[in-house]
Amino acid sequence: MPKTVKYCLKMANSCKTSDERRTHLEEAEGIAKTTQEWLRLAAAYRVLLDDSAKVVRCLELGRAKALTIAELLVIAEGYAKEARDATAAIALLNDAEERQAVSRDKEGANNTWHWKEIASVYLSALNDPIQARRCLDRGLALATNLNEYITIARAWAAWKGQHHAEIEECFNAAEESIETLEDLLDLAEAFHKLGFDRLRIRCCLDHAYYLSRQNLRRIARGFRDWFDEAETADRIIPPDLPPSAFVTKVRALPGWSSDATGLITWLCGQIDLPSLKSIAKADYGCGVEENLAALTRICETGLIPEPLGIGLTEVLGLTRWGGDHLERAFASALLCLQAANPTADWGDGVEQTIAVLIESCIALGSGAIAALEGFLVALVEGHCWEDTPVLPFATFGLLLTAARRDASDPRLPALVDRIVALELEYHKVQGYVEPQHGWLLGITCFDLCHEIWRALAKDILDTQGSPPHLRGLFDRIKLV
Repeated sequence: MPKTVKYCLKMANSCKTSDERRTHLEEAEGIAKTTQEWLRLAAAYRVLLDDSAKVVRCLELGRAKALTIAELLVIAEGYAKEARDATAAIALLNDAEERQAVSRDKEGANNTWHWKEIASVYLSALNDPIQARRCLDRGLALATNLNEYITIARAWAAWKGQHHAEIEECFNAAEESIETLEDLLDLAEAFHKLGFDRLRIRCCLDHAYYLSRQNLRRIARGFRDWFDEAETADRIIPPDLPPSAFVTKVRALPGWSSDATGLITWLCGQIDLPSLKSIAKADYGCGVEENLAALTRICETGLIPEPLGIGLTEVLGLTRWGGDHLERAFASALLCLQAANPTADWGDGVEQTIAVLIESCIALGSGAIAALEGFLVALVEGHCWEDTPVLPFATFGLLLTAARRDASDPRLPALVDRIVALELEYHKVQGYVEPQHGWLLGITCFDLCHEIWRALAKDILDTQGSPPHLRGLFDRIKLV
């Protein structure tokens, strides 16, 4: 069996005399081929013979074999630790940096692992944390994908001391680079392994769950729509849900009747195919066929997909601002239901969506208004909205709807008191984010519909013969 460098080093270590050790080490020189083998030989000459000339000679021969950045770093570390030659080590590190700055893999990434290793040599072999930091900062600046950002974050985490700000910067960049479900799970795992913010781990997992549901729903729709295999689709993901399934009652509103379904049923009975097509193409024509299929199924069955999906949510959100009153009411009602779902991750200004819904239902007439009341009761009683301004706005919307039907409704004084208390409780904790808008309207940053709210309040609460409790509420919200 031919001898190896490893064997020769083992024999040298077992010898008692310097001459015997040198014989085995010189034999190893004759068969050494890789930078790692030359580094081991340099270390052996230093430890076993204290022969600095041989140490340098082995490192020079190893340098001649170094073709990759990783091999340059091996020899740089050797010069620093074995030859005690910081100047030579730094020259090699500079060479490695120059190569790494222009290096790209087949996907175009910069491979931040090398920046981490360059920093490691500066820190562990040369005891130079300033240069090590510079390398990690440069690696972060050149990073282009999630794994590279996580690599730099792990490098900071491996350092002694607290580097929370540096890790936070890496993870902020990592979050911006997320493209796939796998990216989300990789980031959540990195957060967990580094003992990072548990809330951010949960956000990653919640979002991943949402995306996985999206993907499963698309697969199920394929089986249902293309192969007419409803049973197969239902096994993949539960079928679409009735409106009532989107609201979970968490508070009681005595004397009021909740009905999440009635308004959706009424709207589905009114809207026609041209209106559905108009909604489906609202996102500049993107995803028209899929959106139209989903909207048609909602109207035919009265059932709603959960989640609605990114594409459908987008066209509904755009229609909320630009369609006719029937389209706007239909879109706004579906968006409000989605936001009320405890697992929802959409909440793009529900308070302003409620204003659009009320305005459009009033324009649609008594049938829509009658169904709207029960729908708003369901929103008020459902979902945990205490940490957002939605609850006081939804309750105010209910008051406007009920007062328009009958200003003398005996339930309204208590509802007025409830709204005032909710607004006071919220702004005491959260403050007025837009104080220039005054009472109620000042507690939300979503201000596109403030004039709608004021106009509704004036038309409904500030009429001749309005009871004092209604007129008093109008005095609070009117523009001063």
